[in-house]
Amino acid sequence: ENFMYMRLINERRVLLSRPKKNIAELDEPCIHPVIGGQFNYYTWMVEILPRIALIEQLGLFSNLPYVFSGPMSGWQMETLDLMGIPRDRVVSLEGLAPVYFERVYMPITSRYEIPNIPSLRLVREILGASARVGHGTRPGKRLYFSRSRQTQHRTLVNDEEISEWLVQQGFDIFHPEQFSVTEQIRIFSEAGVIVGPTG
Repeated sequence: ENFMYMRLINERRVLLSRPKKNIAELDEPCIHPVIGGQFNYYTWMVEILPRIALIEQLGLFSNLPYVFSGPMSGWQMETLDLMGIPRDRVVSLEGLAPVYFERVYMPITSRYEIPNIPSLRLVREILGASARVGHGTRPGKRLYFSRSRQTQHRTLVNDEEISEWLVQQGFDIFHPEQFSVTEQIRIFSEAGVIVGPTG
């Protein structure tokens, strides 16, 4: 069963608008797996990586580059490495200037904010294998996913109080931004209970 459909822009004659200047032009076919939210961690992990995983699993367009709006962060590049995407297939466009694609493939795996479970399982398998998470791993740790050291967005005003109570219940405080993606995968694979804020 195929959980993805492909949309080929130029064959369907989809043209929303084309500014008259400051346009980056890509003449060769490419894959643009981003509909929006590329720099959001959730969107990247739950929506964008599943699109890439399905393309690679189905063997579609295996030689085409993936085009992203740049600059790419270190953790994003690490996830692509774990997915087995060679660096020479990753094109990061500078800035957010309009781009004209001669031919672009845009994979869609789910409706907006509704995860596609089979494709997420595929990503989990690929990342887990690349991070060398063993099948014999027995989750048992209790983790509190804290945002107390992330000062910009969505922190809890009573995080210290919550942390103190959870420590008394046997939880370890976990600050994911201090770890690589590979380390995060291994840590989460050992967790039996995870507590954290949403959003």
